[in-house]
Amino acid sequence: MRLVADSPAVAHIEESWPEFARDPRHVRLGLASDGVSPYSIKSSTYSTWPVALMNYNIPPWLATKKGFIILALIIPGPKQTTNFDVFLQPLVEELSQLWQGVSDVFDGRTHRIGRDRWFTLRGIMMWTMHDYPGYGIVSGFQTKGYCACPTCAVDLPYSWSYQLRKVVYMEFSTFLPLDHPFRGVGEDRNLDPPPVARTMDWWENTWMDVQDGRRQQDESGLRRWSILHQLPYWKHLQIHHLLDPMHIEANVVKSLIKHLFGEKDNVRSRRACEEFNVHPDTWMQINEDGSETMPSAPWVLRKEERKVLCQRISKIRFPTGFGSYLRKAFKTDKTTWPSDLKSHDFHILLQHALPTCLHGLATPQLREAVYDLSKLMRWVCSKEIHVSEIPQMEIFAAETLVKLERVLPPSFFDSQIHLLVHLVREISICGPVHSRWMYWLERYMKVIKDDVRQRARPEGSMAEGHLHREAMFFCSTILAQIDPTSPLLFQEADDAAEIPLKLIGAGTRRPLSLTELDQIHNFVLHNSVLMESWIEWYEEEKRTAAGSSRRRPAPFPHLREYMRNMQVQLVEKEAAGEDISQYPSIDEDLRILIRGPTTTATSYNQCWHNGRHFRVRHLDDKKLRTADCGVMGTWTQDFRSSGHDQNLERASMAYYGRLEEILEVDFLDFTQVLFSCRWYRSQIRGPRPTLQMDESGIQRIKTTQILPVGRLSDEPFCYPSLVEQCFYVECSHDVDWSLVIPYIPRERQFVGSDSSATI
Repeated sequence: MRLVADSPAVAHIEESWPEFARDPRHVRLGLASDGVSPYSIKSSTYSTWPVALMNYNIPPWLATKKGFIILALIIPGPKQTTNFDVFLQPLVEELSQLWQGVSDVFDGRTHRIGRDRWFTLRGIMMWTMHDYPGYGIVSGFQTKGYCACPTCAVDLPYSWSYQLRKVVYMEFSTFLPLDHPFRGVGEDRNLDPPPVARTMDWWENTWMDVQDGRRQQDESGLRRWSILHQLPYWKHLQIHHLLDPMHIEANVVKSLIKHLFGEKDNVRSRRACEEFNVHPDTWMQINEDGSETMPSAPWVLRKEERKVLCQRISKIRFPTGFGSYLRKAFKTDKTTWPSDLKSHDFHILLQHALPTCLHGLATPQLREAVYDLSKLMRWVCSKEIHVSEIPQMEIFAAETLVKLERVLPPSFFDSQIHLLVHLVREISICGPVHSRWMYWLERYMKVIKDDVRQRARPEGSMAEGHLHREAMFFCSTILAQIDPTSPLLFQEADDAAEIPLKLIGAGTRRPLSLTELDQIHNFVLHNSVLMESWIEWYEEEKRTAAGSSRRRPAPFPHLREYMRNMQVQLVEKEAAGEDISQYPSIDEDLRILIRGPTTTATSYNQCWHNGRHFRVRHLDDKKLRTADCGVMGTWTQDFRSSGHDQNLERASMAYYGRLEEILEVDFLDFTQVLFSCRWYRSQIRGPRPTLQMDESGIQRIKTTQILPVGRLSDEPFCYPSLVEQCFYVECSHDVDWSLVIPYIPRERQFVGSDSSATI
């Protein structure tokens, strides 16, 4: 699954209402809302709730842009409303009308492919997206206390802690199969069956004694019946309210780091360990004089370890656009956790920074649990989900939480930690999270907050700003249709299709060496579509000459000289009247390629390509804020399985390196932009591998093993379209190795392959 359209939830809608699925122009919507302070002041208690709709009919890289977001409501402040349904009632009426159909809607585009210009538009709201408090406000379910999980409901495993004075959610072994070893042995074995996800029929049977839309709270956790149930299709949907992975991930990382830095290590936390009979080595110890002391806890880092962790995080340099500048928050002499981090900062810390920087700083059991948590969230946030992996990942999520139970105190396990076990289930129903989490709404709320000019009427300023923005976007769309060269539409849409390469700077003209000329010429010939027929002809001739041998033919030797000789031979044979129809033709474009490039090229230091900023290595070595020289690519090559094997095998191999130079090579009639890279040796097998998996589950490579570039057979050059961007994090325990982290820009996260999704 790559898109929401691939999910079982959409398939269920199409099966339930075939007439709705018959026309692809019928819209599918998702509702999201969150509280925002319009004054950009953290201490302000003013809360405004914008309610926005996302359109899943358009590509996901456009649906999250501000020009395509539908601002349906603005619920005014200054206080958070206690009855959300009152404000949602006009929207529910419009959604019901949209489901019945809006006639005489004009279609200005798809009528060209045989569809009616005027049609009846219908729409369905598939689900809602909120943080967990907003989840409870909109859905009517309880989100704290004994029934804080609407999925588990009455089957939620919980315990009341008298020391912490709150409910603790543990016993995650309940979510594992009954024969799983993590359930324990003997008398301590957990034999409780896994909780069953509650359906809408179960909630309808539970709902009773309605009085003015409300009722007394009981053990089910349902406080009120949401107004969204007035939608005629709402009860038939597979899922109604979604958990937000963005807020869950941020809250989990925040709690984890506070425990690692000792901010939540107090007397109550230690006594809670004794209350639940866990971690006996950390219980409060009574001295001879009657005083109590707290022994060191394995989940709390020492002051020196906290300082080392902050130093390691501060040294990480991300590519341009990957994340914020964490060096400001993590100073080298800092031993406390910064409090001014954003949700995306926590996302980067869990998935990339902590696994790479925690080595040697905590107990092996704690590191293993954090590594597994990072693997889980990397899979949850991956843009491509393999359906066959979902059952395995559901078990892996429960195993990870059991490992966290064994190394962290009960104070860590609140409702947000429990929700991790249900993220995989929602992915199995709704597909990847990139179109369902709330990063797009957070970015949009920043836009509408900037619209506030009249501080006495913030909601009016937001509404006026949104109307002006929609009008300008509509005008820019019309101008772009009139003038194809107008950049206005593309500035707003930011299409994820192939973005032309843009060189930065004036460039420097320099001569090419003979070796560079041969390498460039051979590479261009090998990778040109004009040469495909010649390569196929050559392999067929060699295969015929080899007879019954099973060996693969050797790669093209000295392709530059071979093609020049063939060009001369074909001219001579044609002049002599011989038949040359068996040979592939050589047109004018191929003759230009065979002639080769000029002896000089233009060198650049920076460029933009496919939403990525590339910069050469010698500039990156100056310790700039970002690291943009890392490149990676996958090529097919022939190799032998052993030194004694005479048969060649062909397979794909991943290569990692750094960008040395950006060259614009002149072929007189046209130019080609090439990357000159320094590639590291990628050797997986053998006694001394240079590419292996780190204990954190991230690929690492030995950066001291560099492939040579001085021979004709070496290939330091490649097209920019053949490489992806990555960055390297030096291993703290071995400076010769670096962890490799791929980087896919947000605008292209739905295009191409995703190597980071592999665990």
